Amino acid sequence: MQRGKELALLLAELAASAGVTASYDAEVAEVSDDTPVLAQPTITTAMGRAFVPFSIEVGMDWAGIEGELARLISDGRDVLDSTMLYSGTGTDQPAGVRTGLTTTQRVLTDVAATFDVDDAYDIKGQLPARFMPNATWAAHPTKWDTIFRFTPSGSTTEPQALVTRDGAFIGRPKIEWTAIPTALTTGTTQLLYGDFRAAFTIADRLGMTAEIVPTLFGATRRPTGERGLFAYWRTGSKTVAPEALRYLETL
Repeated sequence: MQRGKELALLLAELAASAGVTASYDAEVAEVSDDTPVLAQPTITTAMGRAFVPFSIEVGMDWAGIEGELARLISDGRDVLDSTMLYSGTGTDQPAGVRTGLTTTQRVLTDVAATFDVDDAYDIKGQLPARFMPNATWAAHPTKWDTIFRFTPSGSTTEPQALVTRDGAFIGRPKIEWTAIPTALTTGTTQLLYGDFRAAFTIADRLGMTAEIVPTLFGATRRPTGERGLFAYWRTGSKTVAPEALRYLETL
């Protein structure tokens, strides 16, 4: 686990660097030292927690309650992390990918409170060339529904940007992310585009642990006849190479 963590951080450092500057040189000339400067980003793993109490009677009558609660907590974590990995502040929680982007990576729509296919081509064209081969789109599922209807089948004036609802968008793969906004109000993010693997690093320590708290106590410190399932995990994330991404924002 430790070696895997070290490898992940090394890859993050390489991704966050400005890259290697290659050159053509004269015959038998000494080659230059092109070692990249490592950005050395740091990622702090924050603790996520969930606790569900239940009565001793329920525990006696329902043999599988612990497993079912663990499943529900795991689902709750997935819902939470979907938001945190997009917009988490980085203070006592993961830092979201959108949180790590600035106006330097912003592409504005052409028209206020409007989003059309021209805007998507604009954001695609502004991604640096080194990140284009592994670029992926990200948007809310309902945003993809809207995009799918941009150019109806059979149109002779514009090629279909999203040929099938489940297919690629303008020639690049896409993902659905429910944490990304859907409103067309000014200042709202519509799309993310770029090399997420190079741009964003997630550090997760050993997954989730769940354990039973055998006895709960009331205000007077006497047992209440309850137990509880306490689950905890540690996750951190950070945008280590902002230049690998672009986001489309409503003018």
